[in-house]
Amino acid sequence: KGKQEFQKLNVKSDFRDLKRWLGQRKLTDFLTFGPMDSEELRQTNCSNDTAIYAKYENVDSGMAPDSSWRTAYHGTWFYSLRNVLYHGVLLESRNTHIGHEFWEPGVYVSPKFETAREYARAHDLFHDGNYYRCVLKVVYDPDQVKKERERGGGQVVVPSCAVAIIGVIFCADDPPRKGEERFENWNDDLEVIPAKEEFINDQRDQESLQLQTLQEVQPKREEAKVSQKSVEGSSARSRSSSREDEDE
Repeated sequence: KGKQEFQKLNVKSDFRDLKRWLGQRKLTDFLTFGPMDSEELRQTNCSNDTAIYAKYENVDSGMAPDSSWRTAYHGTWFYSLRNVLYHGVLLESRNTHIGHEFWEPGVYVSPKFETAREYARAHDLFHDGNYYRCVLKVVYDPDQVKKERERGGGQVVVPSCAVAIIGVIFCADDPPRKGEERFENWNDDLEVIPAKEEFINDQRDQESLQLQTLQEVQPKREEAKVSQKSVEGSSARSRSSSREDEDE
């Protein structure tokens, strides 16, 4: 925070690296990519050279918005994106002891894309100087709004059950402005992994460890068998020799 402003690269992005990154996390199972329409481009002040839209669908999220719900945006971090899209739920900010910042407990969304973009942490994902941001496109239930205010760029606060993710806008060549917080590289240890994936990974780690142990133990067992046969063979020859001596 407080570091210098980065200059745009002014290059066209094909988002190939980003799509590969998403695919490695199986997030492309929930996303359908396509160019942004003219209205979306106008609202976001982006271009199809530096932004891409992905429609989001997750039947397991349990969210069921209707036509009365209003469109808004929610800026997020790439470190949390895997968990958010996997579960399809935005959790409320309500606990200052674990670092939440809020003036009213709830999920914060904004009808203004630019406000959400400022909360989307700029991230040099691939350590190539190209900063990305991710902004969730959501709909929320106006009947369940807890608070709203114009200060802070226009914010609406709702409970988790009153907001549903319908898409993701990925912005490339969107570096941090002076004073904005940013991530200048990727750290695996900071990524939020869905609980189910962690359980599966733990199982795989255990199976891998068992296999490794078996591979290490098996040759020793074979060596022990060979050694035992050698001992038994020597013992048999010794007994045979003893009998021959007795016969003589």
